[in-house]
Amino acid sequence: MRESFPPFRRLALLLMPLIAAGCSHVSSETGADAPVAPPVEAADGEGKDEAPGYWWQETGDAVMSDLVDEGLDQDRKMACEAIGLRNESARSEARGKRLDVKIGRLFSTRDSEADDALHLAHAYRHAEHRAQLAADIAEAYIRVRRLQEVLALRKSLHDQYADNAQIAAFRREAGLVSGIDTGLAGSLLAVSETGLQTTREQYQEAVANLARISNTDAERLHRVIGEKGKLPDIAIKPPGPDEPDLARRADLLSLRHQLIAQLIRQGMEPATLDVTDAAESGDSIGVNFATQARVAYRSAREAALAEVVRARKAVAAAAQREADLVQTAVQARRTVEEARLAYRSGTGDFATLFVAEAAALAIEEAKVAARADLADATIRMWSVLGGGWENADLTPAVPEQDSGEVLVCE
Repeated sequence: MRESFPPFRRLALLLMPLIAAGCSHVSSETGADAPVAPPVEAADGEGKDEAPGYWWQETGDAVMSDLVDEGLDQDRKMACEAIGLRNESARSEARGKRLDVKIGRLFSTRDSEADDALHLAHAYRHAEHRAQLAADIAEAYIRVRRLQEVLALRKSLHDQYADNAQIAAFRREAGLVSGIDTGLAGSLLAVSETGLQTTREQYQEAVANLARISNTDAERLHRVIGEKGKLPDIAIKPPGPDEPDLARRADLLSLRHQLIAQLIRQGMEPATLDVTDAAESGDSIGVNFATQARVAYRSAREAALAEVVRARKAVAAAAQREADLVQTAVQARRTVEEARLAYRSGTGDFATLFVAEAAALAIEEAKVAARADLADATIRMWSVLGGGWENADLTPAVPEQDSGEVLVCE
C-alpha cells in the first residue's frame, strides 16, 4: 500500500536536496558545547569613524585606566548582558536549524533579517551600558583625586594656622599684641580642624563609592590610589567637526536597529527610516508606522546633537575657568607670603594674614575644582561623541566565574 504524506511533508521531501546544498555551512554540532553564532557585524560606516574608543587608556593615568578596565570586567550587570547576548545567539542558531525555518527562509528572509537587526540592537545597547559604566567609574575616580588634593591643601593650611597660633602666642608674651590675636588664632585652628575632618569624611565616602562602582576591594583601592594623588590631566581636545558625525553613538545605533527590525517585520525596507516622503512607505498602516519610526529616530539624533553642543560649551568654560584661576592663584600666593612676612616682622596685623591665607586657599580649591570639572566635562565630551566602546564589545566574552560563585541574572 502506497504511503501518503501531508502536503507540507511532501514539500519538505522535495526541497531537502536544496536545503542540504544551501545550508551545508550550518554546524551539525548540538548541545551546550555547540559554537555560538556571533552577532551580525556592524554595517559599513557604523562605529568606524574617528571618535574615541577606550578613551581612558589614552589619558596617561594608569590607575584610572586599570580601575575602569577591571570594573568593566567584574561588573555583574555587564556579565549578565554578555550571557544574554550569547544565549540569544544560541537560540537564533538553534531556530535556524529547524526544518520548517530552513524551508521558510528559502522563500523569505524577513524574519531572520529582523532577528539579526534586533540582536544587533541589543549588542549596541550592551556597548552603550559599558561606555556609561566606564564614564561613571572615571568620574568617581576624579572625585577621589579632587578630594585628595583638597585634603592636602586644607592640611597644609591647618599646619600654617598652627604655626600662626604659635607666633601669636610668642608675640603676646612679648607684649607686642593683645589677646585678640591668640584668641582669633585658636578659633581659626578649631574651624580649620572641623573643615579638615569634614573633608576626610567626604574623601572616605568617595573612596567607598569608587570601590563599589569599580567592583574593587576597599583596602586594595586605598593601596592603589595612595595617600596623595593628583587629578589627571585628561583635557584632550575632542575630535570631530562643529557638526559632529554621530556614527559611534551606541544608543542611536541600538535605536536604529530596533526600528529597522520593526520595519522589516512590517514588510518595509530598512531605508524607509531615512526617506523624507512618508508616501514612499506604501500602505496607510505602513506610512503611519514609518513616520513614527522616523520621528523617533530623528528626535533622538537631535537630542544627541544638543548634548554635544552642551558638552563642548562645558569643556570650553571649564578650561577658561582653570586658566583664569592659575593666574589668580599666583597673585594670591604672593599676597600670602607678603602678609606672613609683615606679621612676623611686626608691621602687619593678624586679620590681614588670615584673610590672605583664607583667600589663597579658596582660590587653590577653586582651581582644583575647575580642573576636576574640566576632566568631567572631557569625559562627558567623549561619551556624547560615542566613545567608550569598540566593535569587540558587540560580541562580548562571557567572564569566567570563581568556583563556588553563582551569578544570578534577572
